[in-house]
Parts: sequence; structure tokens; C-alpha cells
Amino acid sequence: MQSATENRPNGERAGTAPAVRPSAALRKLVPVRRAAALALLVAPVVMVLTVDLARRAPRVLGFRGFYGWTYLGAIAESMVVWGTLLYAASRRRGGWARVLSVLFVIVLTLAVGGQRYFHDQYKAYLNVDVSLFASNLMDSVFNQLLADIGNYIIAKLPPLFVAVVTVLLARRIVRPRRSRAIIAGVLAPLVLVGSFFVPTQHRHLQAATPDVLYLEAIGGLIRTQLGFTDQSRQLRPMARSSLPVALANPPPKSVRPNVLFVILESVRADAVCIEPEEDCRRTPFTDRAAPNRFPLLQMRSLDSSTAISLAVLWSGVSPTEGCITE
Repeated sequence: MQSATENRPNGERAGTAPAVRPSAALRKLVPVRRAAALALLVAPVVMVLTVDLARRAPRVLGFRGFYGWTYLGAIAESMVVWGTLLYAASRRRGGWARVLSVLFVIVLTLAVGGQRYFHDQYKAYLNVDVSLFASNLMDSVFNQLLADIGNYIIAKLPPLFVAVVTVLLARRIVRPRRSRAIIAGVLAPLVLVGSFFVPTQHRHLQAATPDVLYLEAIGGLIRTQLGFTDQSRQLRPMARSSLPVALANPPPKSVRPNVLFVILESVRADAVCIEPEEDCRRTPFTDRAAPNRFPLLQMRSLDSSTAISLAVLWSGVSPTEGCITE
């Protein structure tokens, strides 16, 4: 007489549930899930490249030689930073994963959205040179953002949406193993902080992705605040020591001109209603404040620095003129 064990298939014992095996359909979905996980991990870089090409595709596609390699290096750095941070944040359990999720959303939104806004204003990305002057420019930058808070928020909303959706999908699809997630959780903040101090090609052509330029700018600000930057190497406006020049044959007070010269700092000509207009939409408040102004339509830049331009306008001295001390 055969025992109950012998009558059961595959030697299953009595009282034990049969092993649940994944169906063929589920096994076929495994490569699909892996492909979707990989797509999510590179999604931040795709967004960065989309934003960059939308603003300067001819320049980026024209990078050759050294500049081409620096741009490819920036893409690789961007993939490592965002991929590691997102992989660590995709773990479903643990408070540290939630902290990294918030960090991923905030930093990615600032890096992409901030660069988007900055490029719309200045036709160039924020870089480490600009961050070195942050201590002197914080008030002006803050006031500018308050005056243009609507456009600033609009620039931030798309990358914020992409970052939040990416994290939510990654927590469902990526599913990192516990050991790998722990390692990534340790490496992610170290990689992010390390990106603050990785040099990029930030001048002239700016042959680097905008997010990498932003991260390096944060590093420049940190070095400045901690006193690691050589302040003597920074070009800062300073008082001239020229000898006073007496006004030859000054006109009497009764015939002296009453002139108010209005200049806007760091604003392009095509963003301002220079001439009075009936329906000025670019600078309506300035337009209404001086309806009978005399527009200066043939102004030319003498340099690349606002501080030097103002010194030239106020003094009439050439920007290449040295200090007169004797």
C-alpha cells in the first residue's frame, strides 16, 4: 500500500501548501520592468538634455574636440549623480529613502528650473564665476525674483513635476535589492556633494550640461562662504584713486539741465520698451512713469561687466584707463 507522500506529485508532503511558481506571463514581464527601471534612472538626464537643446541646440551640436569631450563628461557626471540618488530613493522602506526622495526632487528642480530661468534672462547659464559674487548679489537677485516671481515659478514647475513623477514611479518599478539600496543610500549624498567640486567647462562656450554647471556653482558658493576662495583673484568694483578734475567754466545754476538718466541693470534691450509705446507689455510700469522720455536707441556695450559699464557712464573714463595716482 502506497503512502500519501508517494501519491503526491514532486514529493510534496501532506499538510504543506504547494510552491507558488511565477507564471510564464509574469516571467515575460521581468525584462519589461527592467527596461522601465533603466528608463526611469536616465529620465533626469533626458530632461536636462531636452532643456539644453531647446535653448542652444546649434551650439551644443557644434561642440568639437576638447569641448565635445567636456560635454560628454558632463552628461556622464549627470547620469551618475541623478541615477545614484534616484536609485537610493526608490527603496520602498526606510526613512532615509524618503529623505533622499525629497533631496532628489528639490535639487533637480533647482538645478534644471533655476538654469532655465537664468538662461531666459541672460542667454547664458549660471556658473561658478557668478556664484563667487553671490555674497554681493544676494540682495539684487532676491529683489529680482520677487519682481518676477511668476516667471520664476513657471520655470520651476515642469522639472518639479518630472522629478515627483519619476520618484513615485521609481518606488514602484525599480525595486532595488536591500543590500544594493543600502550601498546606494550611502553613496548618493557623497556623489551629490562631490559634484559640487568637479570642474566643468563653464566659461565662454559653457560646454557642459546646465545641471552640472549649477552643481559646480553651488560648490563655488560653498568655497566662498567658507573662505577657501582667494578673494584677491576676484574682479570686484573698487574706488578709483584718480585726482579730482575741476569743471571748466561751469554754467550758472539757472541754465543747468535738469536730466534724469534711467538705466536698468542686466536687462536686454529687447525686454524693455525703450521708446514710449501705447500698449507696453514688457516694462509697463517704467513706460507709464516716464511717458515723455528721450529714448537712447544707439547705446553700445563697452565691456561685459555691469560694474564697469556704470563706472564708464558716471565718469566718462574709458574702461581700459588705468588709475591716476600722481
